[in-house]
Amino acid sequence: MKGILLVPLAALLMSAQFAAFTVSSKGVQQVDLATGVTTLMQGGVITDNRNHLTLEGGYIQYKEGVFIKAKAAEMHSNGVSFTAAVLDYQDAADTVRLTGGLTYANSSLKGVKAQEGLLYLKTGIAVLHGRVRSLDPLLHAEKVVVDADHNQILVLGRFSYKDPKLGITLNGNTADATLLLTMEPGGKLPEFTSRVPKAVLVRLRPYYAAKL
Repeated sequence: MKGILLVPLAALLMSAQFAAFTVSSKGVQQVDLATGVTTLMQGGVITDNRNHLTLEGGYIQYKEGVFIKAKAAEMHSNGVSFTAAVLDYQDAADTVRLTGGLTYANSSLKGVKAQEGLLYLKTGIAVLHGRVRSLDPLLHAEKVVVDADHNQILVLGRFSYKDPKLGITLNGNTADATLLLTMEPGGKLPEFTSRVPKAVLVRLRPYYAAKL
């Protein structure tokens, strides 16, 4: 029989401070002594200083250095913010899997919604899939790859992109359609092209092919 240790909030706040990992619970935590998994039934906030991320969830399970799983989650990492119904962060792979509906934003991309996504923490690249909608820029697609470090968005497949300021609408109506948006700093209009440079395809296509 597995041993479960219940730790009150006061004890947690006093003891759960680590060099690279900080936990603040909203209630009692349960620690499974056999597996080392801790459950925050009422949720809380976890800060992973090594990976520069902060996660808040209404329900959290974690094992330090292995994984964090959360429901009703909000996460911030290196200028990227997102929410998800269900979040699964795997430390060894440095990936965050988002399911059940998500929102995503960085310094140049606002109001993004999708059904699921996968974030690679080392590269800052995110794959968003399932009725992807963005308010700024105005983009509709089934799947996109966002490269935050290069301020680029790659679309392979059907899409609709609108630039109200220029009065331009681009539609990709085939499965082999391509679009590359390069977001400019300072609120400038994004650059766009349907002829994606080979170097960009080589860099980002493997992420696009990743299974979510």
